[in-house]
Amino acid sequence: MTSDSTTLVFDGDQTLWDFRSALDRALAETRHELARITGVEITQIPSVTEMTTARNRLMTESAGMRLDDVRVRAFVQLLDQLGVTAAPELVDHVNQFFIGRRYEMCRPYRETVPVLRTLREHYRLVLLTNGNSFPERIGLGGLFEHTFFADDIGAEKPSSLAYDHVAAVCGGRVLVSIGDSIVNDIIGPASRGWRTIWVNRDSRELPENAHPDAILVSLEALATTLERILS
Repeated sequence: MTSDSTTLVFDGDQTLWDFRSALDRALAETRHELARITGVEITQIPSVTEMTTARNRLMTESAGMRLDDVRVRAFVQLLDQLGVTAAPELVDHVNQFFIGRRYEMCRPYRETVPVLRTLREHYRLVLLTNGNSFPERIGLGGLFEHTFFADDIGAEKPSSLAYDHVAAVCGGRVLVSIGDSIVNDIIGPASRGWRTIWVNRDSRELPENAHPDAILVSLEALATTLERILS
């Protein structure tokens, strides 16, 4: 099996970049910005954990809504909770402040860029994400042939529609899913006949129902791992 017949389908958050810590730090700064522009005491503004919980609850209640719209609605609800009129210009300011901070703080893992640059000489690289981070704003511009957002596809991982869409666009090549989520990046794509590599940076236990072709603690050994599982 030759590498030029293979497409590597990468997840983004916690696979190529540390989204989780960037999100928490951006929300922490947004709390202080809210206090500054509204005059509400910082102690009265929900914590990062509370803000995250509220957003996740809203996502569940708003199934099918784009992530960008969910985030804006979450800020509207937060302002209402604080007793502040959610004027459009205020909501837009808070939203843009948060997005700007999130991108400033979200950076690739140290091995991501060199590994991707090496791999793109031999493989076709694409990004498939349920998130909404543009790779070019995280320092990964020009490394992917395609970026597939679940919002644009109309289906999130682990829906088979998401994997089938990628397969159709990529022309029926051999597909290898590389990501940190057991459900989204391993079990889901494996059900469609893809090869899978689990990026387990947190040393989690492998569930009995998951059977990745390989397990890595980072991307550093990805090139040699691909050679092994595709030979």
